[in-house]
Amino acid sequence: MGDLIIVSNRLPMTITRKKNCDHCEHPFNYQKSSGGLVTALTGMNQEFTWIGWTGSEVSDKNDQDILKRELLEDFNQFPVFLEKEEATMYYDGFCNGVLWPVFHYMYEKNVTYKQEEWDAYKKVNEKFADAVLSVYKENDCVWIHDYHLMLLPAILRKKKPDMNIAFFLHIPFPSSEIYRILPVRSQLLEGLLSSNLVAFHTFDFARHFLSSCTRTLGSDTTPRGLFSSSSGLFVSVHSLPIGIDPHTFRKELHTEACQKILSDFKNVKYKGKKIVLGIDRLDYTKGVQLKFAAFERFLTNFPHRAQDTVLIQVGVPTRPNVVEYQELLSDVNETTGRINSTFGSLNNGFPVHFIYKSVNMSELCALYALADICLITSIRDGMNLVSSEYVVCQDEAVRLGLKDHVGVLILSEFAGAARSLGGSLIINPWDVEQTMKSIADGLDMKMSERSARHKHNNSIVMRNTAAQWGKDFMQEFES
Repeated sequence: MGDLIIVSNRLPMTITRKKNCDHCEHPFNYQKSSGGLVTALTGMNQEFTWIGWTGSEVSDKNDQDILKRELLEDFNQFPVFLEKEEATMYYDGFCNGVLWPVFHYMYEKNVTYKQEEWDAYKKVNEKFADAVLSVYKENDCVWIHDYHLMLLPAILRKKKPDMNIAFFLHIPFPSSEIYRILPVRSQLLEGLLSSNLVAFHTFDFARHFLSSCTRTLGSDTTPRGLFSSSSGLFVSVHSLPIGIDPHTFRKELHTEACQKILSDFKNVKYKGKKIVLGIDRLDYTKGVQLKFAAFERFLTNFPHRAQDTVLIQVGVPTRPNVVEYQELLSDVNETTGRINSTFGSLNNGFPVHFIYKSVNMSELCALYALADICLITSIRDGMNLVSSEYVVCQDEAVRLGLKDHVGVLILSEFAGAARSLGGSLIINPWDVEQTMKSIADGLDMKMSERSARHKHNNSIVMRNTAAQWGKDFMQEFES
């Protein structure tokens, strides 16, 4: 095979214009982004070109030419340029207003199909195809990522019938009963079925996809894939769960900055407290309201624990201009106030600390290391890598002597990670009573059981890394 081309909605790059530099030869600053996908692809030790949207409108033709040249020459990246209105209808409208809630089973969240947003989605996928063809050479492999680009395989296949195309979906694929809601259900499936390989985080997601192909398109499927009548190809279907880069988190716990924060948490701010930790984007799919309901029930049933137990919930802002997310933030703030006014005191402080902002890497790892319980209550989740990050930070904190014993992971059965991290306490987040009991059980769990559960999870996290995921995917792609 030839070279590898990665295609995702966004480039792994933050681009800003330099101040007072309108006529400079090099008017842009470039800051590489981090994240699970970047880590996974970097860890493959394979050269690739990355294609994606710049994230903001670049209307000036000269600026576009500069960005094309500098990104390709200096970073092996190629930009896609979208107009502001076009990006809004494609990204905020169809991707996050229709696909995101439906694929997460949240179709009651004011999902409204609009023809103009679907038209924008198709147009943007065409633009991405043009970008791919700008850099594509014969025998290159094209690896497309996520729900923003579900039509792209079919567009490319029509223009280059022999192209090697793979697609990975990073969010859940819903059951066929839910998927059938989409007015454009056939078009999206046919888009994906022009790939040589389609992969998901879990077997369940792959099974739902195959079932939707049968019910929507009448396709005959096998557990390994199906023949696509539109592309004339056998489309391989696999489950390949993504992981993290454990070394990044272990290394951070060695830093003076992280250890200083952890020491302050342990010896001052949360001295003598048991910590239940939540780390989530403030999205309605994360089940934060259910988490708070379970913790409130826990304090109601065990009122003495309000003196020594704190829920720290980091809510990373997400789409703050959207009504549903504003309502979610308002509800979480209201619940925080109610719990704190009911169970808080001047002597013992407040039992809920809600932090509505991103935290830096040092703070994040310190929180992971500090927590006696990490509580994940996702209603639906593609994978949820917070679970893996918690496990590896707990392991390293004990190894370094920063704490005496490992904590307990409580994990929603609706997160993809629940399929592999069997050492967790698995919960149905809708069962508030069960979640409440799991919090109590986790805090009182014997050290021997904690260690055994953690050992199982840590072995999985260390084996199924982000880099290994990338290598496994490419092995399937090239086979």
